[in-house]
Amino acid sequence: MKKDPNLLLIASLVFISLMMKLVIIAVPFFIPHAGLDLYDQQYYFGASQQFINGSYPIGFNYPPLALIPMVISYILSTGNQLLFYIIFQLLMCICDAVVIFCIYMIGLKFLTRQQSFGAGLLYTISISVAYFSLTKFDAFPAALLMLAIYFIVYNESGKGYVASVIGLFTKVYPIVIFPFLYLYDREKFSNLLAMFLIAVSVTGFIFRDSIISYIQISLLRSAIYVNTPSYVLGIPQIILYPLAIFIIIITIIYMGLRGKNNVRALLSCIGISIITIVFCMEFHSPQFYVWYIPIFCLLVVDSVYATLAFCAVSTMVYLEFPLFYGVLYQNDKFLIAGAQWFFVAEWMLMIVMVYLATRNISRENQIN
Repeated sequence: MKKDPNLLLIASLVFISLMMKLVIIAVPFFIPHAGLDLYDQQYYFGASQQFINGSYPIGFNYPPLALIPMVISYILSTGNQLLFYIIFQLLMCICDAVVIFCIYMIGLKFLTRQQSFGAGLLYTISISVAYFSLTKFDAFPAALLMLAIYFIVYNESGKGYVASVIGLFTKVYPIVIFPFLYLYDREKFSNLLAMFLIAVSVTGFIFRDSIISYIQISLLRSAIYVNTPSYVLGIPQIILYPLAIFIIIITIIYMGLRGKNNVRALLSCIGISIITIVFCMEFHSPQFYVWYIPIFCLLVVDSVYATLAFCAVSTMVYLEFPLFYGVLYQNDKFLIAGAQWFFVAEWMLMIVMVYLATRNISRENQIN
């Protein structure tokens, strides 16, 4: 029986991804400050313990469905904290494999097979992706977001809606994909729109107390984050929020005019919108990198300069955390003079990457 070359290529990408994670585990033996940060996983363990004991986690920092991989890990670990960490990391590796599958398969819709593999390779060899996949839960909502896009471009709109709704109640940022998914294939989506709205309303009603608690916690944050553009670039937050709304509206208008059944336009508009949210937020964590990088690896792969910018951003994010945290900065302060210029360079590189990746948004498909 003839083997499917696509499955073999995807399997090889997953293998490379696993090898990168082994590299991440080994790095602390050679480089100071490179150890796995398990602070968040300690929080996940405590939240799961509260949930299993019959109460919703007090002050839970995430939407309610974020508990899914945490609770699964707790149940399988039978409450053993070390085993919880191992199982949770394995689950995130599975989510990472789903992202790799989606990257490759989405790429086949507008890139050559070689370029699709290249996009997957850029993702798998990203040291920041490997690190945050082992330490945070963001691979889970990223997998849901990429599944939603995958199902839409492969004409399975119903499944795309399901993935996007779950993604919304896992991490809020997937909400930005809804208008673009609708505008990509509005005829099919129009038939499912009522179902989608009902699903969101029913899910929101069921989890209303936890959602209200999450929103209140998010709005009441008062900590200073010195790695945000508003801090290092001196841009007032009162300007950044309207700027984010303006850019997202522009991308929606473009998608409505030029994006129907255009995979590159769909990815470009979603990628620009997500990275705009990251740029304009008052709070910032380097793990937000996982939100947008699966999309941009598809957009940069057919440009040498865009690929170089992508690799530079990936490296800068890993330097930011874990290597420079506690050396160059902490959340609320810089630790050495001139540290802010590192973040200025990082944000400027990110803007360059976005420009190079999306400047040919209407380029013809390159499928061969």
